Amino acid sequence: MSRTWVFMTPMTTARIGHGAVLFQGKIYVIGGIIENSYQNSVEAYDIENDRWIPKAPMNNINANFGVR
Repeated sequence: MSRTWVFMTPMTTARIGHGAVLFQGKIYVIGGIIENSYQNSVEAYDIENDRWIPKAPMNNINANFGVR
């Protein structure tokens, strides 16, 4: 482990106030706010292949929440 920061592929959609969780080797970014609009989008970051994968959207919009 090098304990250094490295740049990886950026998220497909920049956002704030999103939830994030590591699940089965992928980082899921859920909901959030884009240009003052709450979102229901979900993206998963594939760490092994350095790519973001769009996932099915949530049924409801959400931001500033916890994920577990």
